[in-house]
Amino acid sequence: MARGNRWWNEPPLWAWITMAAGVVAIAVLLPIVLNRTAPGPSGDTGTTATRPEPGATPSGSAEPTDETAGPRVVVFGDSDSGTAQPAWPALLGVRLPDVEIQAVVTGDSGYVTTVPGERAIPDLVASTDLGDADVVVLFGSRFDVAGISDRVSAAAEVTIAAVREQAPQADLVVIGPVWPGGGPPAGVRNNRDVIRFAADAASVRFVDPLAGGWLADDAGLVGGDGVHLTAEGQAALADLLQLVLEGALVPTSAGPSGN
Repeated sequence: MARGNRWWNEPPLWAWITMAAGVVAIAVLLPIVLNRTAPGPSGDTGTTATRPEPGATPSGSAEPTDETAGPRVVVFGDSDSGTAQPAWPALLGVRLPDVEIQAVVTGDSGYVTTVPGERAIPDLVASTDLGDADVVVLFGSRFDVAGISDRVSAAAEVTIAAVREQAPQADLVVIGPVWPGGGPPAGVRNNRDVIRFAADAASVRFVDPLAGGWLADDAGLVGGDGVHLTAEGQAALADLLQLVLEGALVPTSAGPSGN
């Protein structure tokens, strides 16, 4: 009986060792447990994700680029600006790859005169979105017949006003009719005059191919039908109009009219 009371009052050595080991284990493991990262949602591998600093580029992604589209040029005209041969707008599109050139053309029609199935230049302008155009070119037209200069004048004024309304930010260039071979008839000259007056009244640059002698030497520039330009004729126009277009893309202090 005495032995039993002694065992109860004084635990054996192995019990003291066990209790001491437990205290040490608690002291060592408790800080580890308290600092452990809480487990993530289902499927989480346990890796702690880090949020990138504001403005930092995520690893493996491309650096932001500052690419801007080149200037947009919209050309309105007759068959001298398109339809058959690779016309001067397409040729300049190759020469000036950083410039987007869009040609919106009719056939053998002008500001007023039209042939069946074609639209006049004012109608082309009215149906085209010019909201992001940087330069707008109105070119023509030798296909407006004689004796209607008053109507051509009114149509040119309406067309210029429509471009100004749709694209107030754009540089507008009005180019009169061209006459291959020189010696343009009176009707073409009269129509040229009223188009120039409309451009001057609107403070818009006017380019006069008749005064400048464009395509006056028509050797090889006009096709067998005596009307439409050949590939050589279009290339000659491209040479002349490249200077005009480059001048419009880099505006100068020159007056509204010019050759």
